[in-house]
Amino acid sequence: MPSTLEVIFLVIILVASGLAWTHVARNRISKQLPIVDPQPRRRPFWTIAEFFVCFGLYIICTGAGFSVAQRWMTPATQAKIAAGGTNMGELPTDDMTIVIIANTVAQLAAAVSVLVWMNFVTPPMLSRYGMIPTLADVKLGAWAALLVLPPVFLVSALLNSLIKYEHPVLDIIGASPTAWSLAVLAITTVLWTPFFEEFTFRVLLQGGAEQVSRRLNLSPSQLAEANEKSGDVVSVEELSLYPWWPVFMCSGTFALLHLGQGAAAVPLFLLAMALGYLYRQTGRLGPSVIVHLILNGITIAIATFSAV
Repeated sequence: MPSTLEVIFLVIILVASGLAWTHVARNRISKQLPIVDPQPRRRPFWTIAEFFVCFGLYIICTGAGFSVAQRWMTPATQAKIAAGGTNMGELPTDDMTIVIIANTVAQLAAAVSVLVWMNFVTPPMLSRYGMIPTLADVKLGAWAALLVLPPVFLVSALLNSLIKYEHPVLDIIGASPTAWSLAVLAITTVLWTPFFEEFTFRVLLQGGAEQVSRRLNLSPSQLAEANEKSGDVVSVEELSLYPWWPVFMCSGTFALLHLGQGAAAVPLFLLAMALGYLYRQTGRLGPSVIVHLILNGITIAIATFSAV
């Protein structure tokens, strides 16, 4: 069952979200305007292949990182692993923290490798493709979080009352972690993970899929006309012709990769749909990262205060 703190928090944000949705309904939906105005952006030069390259590098680096991380684990944990393995929930708090650090380093190595290669192909990649956040990105992300996160938290709370949510980070928080473990969680889970997941799923997978869908959905004459009119820029008019399957495909993939964490896949699919919409409309990474960062920050904060 949700704690008293979680119930109070849920009521507060649902009221705030209700007011925000009322404003959107009055000023956008009733006027048949999109919730977020579409924006022109640079046409992706990558395809879905870059997603698989990044994901493959992440798996390879994870295996290597875990092997190295074992050297800093307790002798008892090393013995269990040598005897046939153990799952994350059975590890002591400090050892789980070491695994999370190793996983973060693996993510960092994979993302940096792909970013360096992509920037070599088309420099300056970060600024040209909306991966350097602006003040406008922060404002839009904060506003989107107010609209999106309360319904996601509500669905999550309802499902958690039926199927317990499981995650190594929550296991660490529930086991009275040390200050350094909490600091590691703040840096990895709240600050780094949102960027890595949004870069991987929204930019590489959804952005690559949008490039594929453009070639599949537009006729040769439409492609030629679009290229002649806007060059390597996707105009608002061209964007309106794109199908929505990249958003659904990316969201479904994101949810499937979180199976095994209770019923988390369901609210995370809803979250990913909203983040996919943000990326489709803006072509920028910043807003979705801000929403994801706020989500993880609130989750960690509630879990920490509930465990005190």
